[in-house]
Amino acid sequence: MRLAWGTPPNGLIEGGLSGDPRKVLPPVKHEPSSVTGILNTVGAISMARFAPGTATADFSIMLSDQPGLDADPSSSDPDRQAGFAAFGHVVAGMDVVRRIYDAPLSATAGAGVLKGEMLEKPVRIVTVRRMPLPSSAVAPVSAGQSPPR
Repeated sequence: MRLAWGTPPNGLIEGGLSGDPRKVLPPVKHEPSSVTGILNTVGAISMARFAPGTATADFSIMLSDQPGLDADPSSSDPDRQAGFAAFGHVVAGMDVVRRIYDAPLSATAGAGVLKGEMLEKPVRIVTVRRMPLPSSAVAPVSAGQSPPR
């Protein structure tokens, strides 16, 4: 997703199983950024979803800060109240994420709003590793509190 405003690269890349029913796991519980304190900032990894509690295997990696994806408990819109659940950060390899973002797009692949947003040649993610939380990480906030900005 390449956003037309802001300083490039402005947007995110999305990956996952693309709905392959043979590999999709049951949906995971939604964990809003207002509870975890993990915000949709550069390098954040966030669950893709249709509605809160429907995330299965697709995810996004932020190339720019996307505060509009963070939970906003004061919003009157239930979707904005929940936001998108960021659950980690890229700790190495953002150069690779930027190269994926810069890769040529297909004019015909995808449907609906995704038409023209899909890569000409899909990129396969071969390995991902879970790393310990760095000691400098922000601690989660209490329910009902806004995370630090």
